[in-house]
Amino acid sequence: MQTFENPPGSGVHVRGRKYPWGLIEVDNESHCDFVKLRQMLIRSHMEELKEHTIDVLYENHRSFKLGEGFGNASSNPAKFEEEKRAHVTKMAKMEAEMKAVFQQKVAEKERKLKQSEEELYSRHREMKQQLEQQRLDLEERKKRLLGGAAVAARNMAGTPTQQKKGLFK
Repeated sequence: MQTFENPPGSGVHVRGRKYPWGLIEVDNESHCDFVKLRQMLIRSHMEELKEHTIDVLYENHRSFKLGEGFGNASSNPAKFEEEKRAHVTKMAKMEAEMKAVFQQKVAEKERKLKQSEEELYSRHREMKQQLEQQRLDLEERKKRLLGGAAVAARNMAGTPTQQKKGLFK
């Protein structure tokens, strides 16, 4: 079965078979029963198809693949033990590598956290010093302001008040 343009040059593709007398379209229900036959078979045999696929095809494939892996070992137990030891050794090596990588990542994370903590402490000390300096500056300004107010009060107390001039003395 091939795909053809029908009519030629139209860009419309159809599935079918070409004969000297014309093109038979498989999906055209006016002259072909393929669509109806396909739908009838799928509807009536779908459950059987599923069961056959699961029970026969999949199970055959599965048993073949399982037998392929263990079939050699059952015939040669020494080879099986050797493969088992190699596998255990490989797994132990992989586990050791994973532990090393994990420990390396943990150490790196701890180093970054310690650095971050030191930066925070340093910043805290700087801010505390700035705050203390601001407090001292404010106290100094307060003393100057209070000292200036006291001088002004003394000056006010030492100067005689002006006599009122006018009609009602």
